[in-house]
Amino acid sequence: MRNLNLRFFRIKKNHKKSKREKKAKEKKHDTSYLVWSAVFNVILAIAIILGLFIAEPIRQFDFEPGKIAEESITATRDIVDEYTTQILIDEAVNSVLDIYVMDRKKTDEIYKNVTSGLKYVGLVYDSILEQFEDWKQGKLAALVHPDKIFAEEDRSSQEYENMLAQYNADEKYYSELEYEDLLANDNLYEQAFPHSFWNVLIGSIEYYYLLDDLDIIAHTSPTNIGFIENDVSNIILAKVEAGIKKSEIDNVVSDIKERIYSYGHGENSDVMRLLNVVLSKITYNVFLDEDATENARNLAADSIEPVFYKRGQIIITAGQPITEAQYRLVEALGLLASGANDYSSYIALSIAILVMCGMLFAIFVVYRRSTIINVRYSILITVLCIISMGLYIVFKPLNLYVCTPLIAVMLTAMLINGKTAIMIGIPLSVFAGMYSGGDFSVTFAFLVAGILCSCLMSKASASRSMVLVVGLLSAVAQILAVMSMEYYTTAKFAMLAVNAFWILMGGVVSAILAVGLLTLFEVPFSVITPIRLLELSNQSQPLLKRLQIEASGTYHHSIIVGNLAETAANEIGANGLLARVGSYYHDIGKLARPQMFKENQPDGYNPHDSLSPEESAKIIIDHVSNGLKLATENRVPTKLKEFIGQHHGNAIAYYFYVEACNKYGKENVNIDDYRYGGTMPTTKETAIVMLADTVEAAVRSMKSHGHDEIQQMVDKLVKDKIDAGMLNNCPLTFNEVIMIKKSFLMVLSGTYHSRVEYPKLKEKENE
Repeated sequence: MRNLNLRFFRIKKNHKKSKREKKAKEKKHDTSYLVWSAVFNVILAIAIILGLFIAEPIRQFDFEPGKIAEESITATRDIVDEYTTQILIDEAVNSVLDIYVMDRKKTDEIYKNVTSGLKYVGLVYDSILEQFEDWKQGKLAALVHPDKIFAEEDRSSQEYENMLAQYNADEKYYSELEYEDLLANDNLYEQAFPHSFWNVLIGSIEYYYLLDDLDIIAHTSPTNIGFIENDVSNIILAKVEAGIKKSEIDNVVSDIKERIYSYGHGENSDVMRLLNVVLSKITYNVFLDEDATENARNLAADSIEPVFYKRGQIIITAGQPITEAQYRLVEALGLLASGANDYSSYIALSIAILVMCGMLFAIFVVYRRSTIINVRYSILITVLCIISMGLYIVFKPLNLYVCTPLIAVMLTAMLINGKTAIMIGIPLSVFAGMYSGGDFSVTFAFLVAGILCSCLMSKASASRSMVLVVGLLSAVAQILAVMSMEYYTTAKFAMLAVNAFWILMGGVVSAILAVGLLTLFEVPFSVITPIRLLELSNQSQPLLKRLQIEASGTYHHSIIVGNLAETAANEIGANGLLARVGSYYHDIGKLARPQMFKENQPDGYNPHDSLSPEESAKIIIDHVSNGLKLATENRVPTKLKEFIGQHHGNAIAYYFYVEACNKYGKENVNIDDYRYGGTMPTTKETAIVMLADTVEAAVRSMKSHGHDEIQQMVDKLVKDKIDAGMLNNCPLTFNEVIMIKKSFLMVLSGTYHSRVEYPKLKEKENE
């Protein structure tokens, strides 16, 4: 018992190891296919990018400002006219005047300077007059009256008289001396106003005036001082109240002087000299508000809308002089022959194309992995997309809405499936929009037509005439989309008739080309379409005709299997047409020796009765390899060859194996000699045909075909296949298996229904 458990453990361990190795191998296999699919995706992106340069070539022009334009030039992309915009901004900024504010503190300071200065003029002058009187009194007091007695004793009488006369003359001079007389005599002026006086005076007025200023005041008459204090002060203060800028000080001073000149005072007059002293105390009280000015100018600049040109908008009109702004704009677009090409739009679109192709690959990996890991499908999709976009480049000059992408959508739906067609229709619509200058209406129209075409083709791809109908219906949908976009952008239908004509032409031509190109893609890519399946199901096909004549029993068996398989496949959502046609061809290998198979043998004769079990088993098993060989010789599509190689899997030819065991002993029989050399089913359709083939043959051999008996047989046979692991490699679910069994029971019950036995007439009634 212990040895048995150990053996079981080793078998289980080896089984798990084998399973892990198989999964690792499958993962490596899928990864390599994904890499190849990514490579073809990159090839597609490069081809689309190259097509972009062909569809939207860069044109360059040779001209200069001032020349007459020979042809109109439009913007190749959305662009701002920087030159014109900057001119408008500069004009707006320059129109904003400097903003000045009056400094009240500074104004008060000027008021104080002017009023104080004028007040000090009077005070200074009063002090000067007072000093003059004091000096004069001092002079008089300093005079020594000659002593008559003393004179007589010490001097002669004549000398005394002279001294007396001089005294009287001096006394009269100083007593009668006027201020103007003092000013006329520099010596007396210096005596009357020594430096000590000026120093004391300057100290008493807080150094408001300098010594030279005081000298000017001293030489000014009281009348002129009064004129300065009254009339001139009002003029100055009015100017200050109005505001004085730093740059206006000289002008203000000049205006005041001009006013005084008009009163008859010359430049060298006492009034003007004193006025200059007063005016020297005037300063500015209005200052530039730099922040407010800068903000106002920024607002003015921001209020200017940029001069903007949309893609396709006319920049230069033929026959008109080329302005500097137009020249600079064309230069910025890279359209000057003397300048560098502007590849910015191409770079941006190229990145967008790479992103779109990357997204397409990612969507396939996530949602259609079975498609993308098929390298043939990847190559097919790449080729179809390149052909469609190449044709669009060719026909685009006729009309932007010639929908050549429909060709790729139709062929993909027929060669692969409708879901894949939708997935490639979306990026093709985007690429067409890029090729048409980024026109969203083109993308939208192609998107509508492509999606509708993908949905309809899944139902109409079995008929060549229906492909044309789908093309027309897709074109009608595209016309509606274009009509809506045209009205949205222009509020009218100016180009509707022209666009509708070319769209209908594109739909019809796309359908015709799709049908015409179908055969070219079926064989090299080993793809089988519904149309091709219908052709292969025609009973006039050479192999099917041979089955009818040479192996009529096998032919009849294949027809019933086809009915079973198609009904079951449709029930679970698989490809019923493929299952039916695959059933027609799954036993063509029996044509090699049709009489060796029971359904083709006449009653009472069986060639296997004279053969050993191993010989009989080999003949039966070889019908699979013979079928594959015959299919290759007759160019049967690979998709149908799968049904031939997988409808028995690696099952045992059980009848002859049992015979051999009974005849030679089980220990002397190698079970692998009685095993089919095929592979287990990998698709739902091949699995269904395997089950239908087994069920039909077994039910046919039953003596009683009651409903319960057929159901029991179907359940048993399907369970045996599941237990043998024959369905391990196909994607069937348990629920689908149940639906398949119900479908088989319904068809078989109808095929082997009981018949009413006709009654016989009695002899008396006959008479």
